[in-house]
Amino acid sequence: MQRSAVRKAAYFGLSLGLIGTLVAYADSVGSPSPATLTAVGTLTPRTRAVISGEYAYLLGQSEVVAANIMPQKFAASPTGEAVLIAAYKSRPFRNVVLPPDKVDASATEFNLIHWDSRTRTAKTLYREMNPVDAPVRVQQIEWIPQTNIALVVLMQVTVSSNQQALEPQFSYNLLRVDAGTGRSTRIADLASGLQVPNSAPGAVSASPSQPMAYVRTQEGIAAKTGPLFRSSLRVYTPQGFRAPISLPDGVSDLSWMSDGKSVSSDRIVERNAEGKIAVRKVLTVVNLETGQVTQPDKLPIIPKADRTKEARMPRDSWAVNVAAGSATLQDPDGKPQTTSALWLRAATPPKKDSVPAATPKNPISADSLLIATNARVEMELATETTAAILFTRDGTLCAAPVFRLPVTAFEEALRGVQRTATMSNAKQLGLALMMYSQDYDENLPQNGAGVADQIGPYVRNPSLFQNPGTGENGFVFSYPGPSAQSQIADPMKTQLGYVSGPGGRAIIWADGHVTWEDMP
Repeated sequence: MQRSAVRKAAYFGLSLGLIGTLVAYADSVGSPSPATLTAVGTLTPRTRAVISGEYAYLLGQSEVVAANIMPQKFAASPTGEAVLIAAYKSRPFRNVVLPPDKVDASATEFNLIHWDSRTRTAKTLYREMNPVDAPVRVQQIEWIPQTNIALVVLMQVTVSSNQQALEPQFSYNLLRVDAGTGRSTRIADLASGLQVPNSAPGAVSASPSQPMAYVRTQEGIAAKTGPLFRSSLRVYTPQGFRAPISLPDGVSDLSWMSDGKSVSSDRIVERNAEGKIAVRKVLTVVNLETGQVTQPDKLPIIPKADRTKEARMPRDSWAVNVAAGSATLQDPDGKPQTTSALWLRAATPPKKDSVPAATPKNPISADSLLIATNARVEMELATETTAAILFTRDGTLCAAPVFRLPVTAFEEALRGVQRTATMSNAKQLGLALMMYSQDYDENLPQNGAGVADQIGPYVRNPSLFQNPGTGENGFVFSYPGPSAQSQIADPMKTQLGYVSGPGGRAIIWADGHVTWEDMP
């Protein structure tokens, strides 16, 4: 009960912090086409969100993670807050000048890029040249739980030629990447000089819960009958490799057990007397902490206290997804052009045959929000309150931030920003009325429908006349007269007009000050 209360208090604090950031109202509120959110999470009066369940999901402005790259593989960190990206980057690089005879247009560089969704910073943790005759590819990326360390299996193909044909050779290396320190180190040669590619020359598997992984190597057995291969395991922890563990010949298909410290297999692959490949049911259990290998009759019972579950990713609780679709844009000649598009929408959209709800006068939600056009989604990352959608477009990797907060908190924050915008608009319109009066011998405009047109030249933005929430006209000049300011007995108590806003209106007084009045 106490832990639950602490978690709720912490989450409430995070929500308040996010709302505090959102309500940092910027000058963009007066823009005729305000954006939804800036990259730092600024809320504007016309922000719309995808409402799904009890949460509002707001889309931020996309930003560049890395330019001029070709992503190959993405692997999210154990916490789901960061990602390790294997990618190729074209050469020559910016600020690097090469002699004309040294420029190879086909040469690229292989990169491992770490991007953190919280800080929104990208760091290249590993790079090497990727020549055409010795290309590098990533076979596997495994993050070790409870750490910032990832194990990466690199495959390099070396092509040599003789008089008859090209002869490729395949080599495999294990790379340790520490996102915390930014260091990358080759820690093992898994195989070299292979004539054919091997999908598992040194298969790596990280524990689902414990800070460890194993590297499995195997070699074929040339006997006509019996097991087909011989395997061994090397356990890796952040402190380094432990002593190798030899497995019984023919053991295959290892699975992690519920303690996250042991693996098991229920089969041995062998060749029978007729020369055919067969599978024999034999249970094998390996304790990776002690190195003990047993072949019991049945799987041992893991004590409840030792059982661990794979951590639930924060993204699993988000009720929105990314949908591919299309969008119609206008070209410079005003002609419609259709392009591919990525949209953020609720995870459970309404049925097509359902009766649509009446559109509210001041809508705060949208069925979907446009993320990007001409793009392809690559990965989604999420924490409790923020997420990031990674997508590629024109050789550039980008990230679109998404903010989540309770619907009630979003509505309250939006009303506050809209009210602030209403007060600001009214203040500027009151100043425009004063400037008009100075140019017309201290006379105010005549009451009527044309007041907005009369003070229009003194207004920097026509949107100041609008209700910030609805976009409709919200300005009313209600002062009946007389027009001469000198005849106004008490300017502080004389209303000139108002600008309507959410739940009320901002009143413009004859001395230029503005107050808020709640309306039923």
